Amino acid sequence: MKPILIFLFALLTLESRAVAGLDTAIPQTNRVILSSGRWKPSGEQTQRALAAIQAFLEKQTATNDWKVREIKKILEHEKEYRVQFVGIERDGKKLIWCNFFPATGVFGANWKREKVMVMDGGFSFWQIEYDPNSGQCLNFSSNGYAKGPDKSPEAIAVAKMVQRMLNLPKPPAPDAADALALALAHAQGNSRYNLTPLKRI
Repeated sequence: MKPILIFLFALLTLESRAVAGLDTAIPQTNRVILSSGRWKPSGEQTQRALAAIQAFLEKQTATNDWKVREIKKILEHEKEYRVQFVGIERDGKKLIWCNFFPATGVFGANWKREKVMVMDGGFSFWQIEYDPNSGQCLNFSSNGYAKGPDKSPEAIAVAKMVQRMLNLPKPPAPDAADALALALAHAQGNSRYNLTPLKRI
């Protein structure tokens, strides 16, 4: 009888580990489906999204060292997130944009109504898309770091883009690059300024 009880206990332990993940680690109170999207996902679809995202993170095949490190950190802190779900459309497909950010933060109650958008913060802020028809996860991204050696490739690319567009002698600091990139995008969107890079004479 004792060996049977030990076997059953081990089986239950394995099953509990198998179902552990974002879909169970993030409580319902830390999830919200925003109505600001093109369409509104159902609760069942968002639950499937979390399960698919967990599988994606655990079986990720990224070759980018930075992305591999970020995913490892995310898995180590999977119980510490809130998530927003937004229904988007791309190329005629309905996708769910999933926006993760810390459960302990200075966001107040606005996070249940408006998208949380932060420029830095590293693995604390990350996003991924889920296709409810195919069950696939797409376009994983994690925020960069404003300072330190762990700056993301995206942050470096933004700094170089700003340097090129403004003809600067060197890339600006990450915080400054982010602010300048937003200003440039706003100016270009309003068509008020010619943002063609200047040529040296």
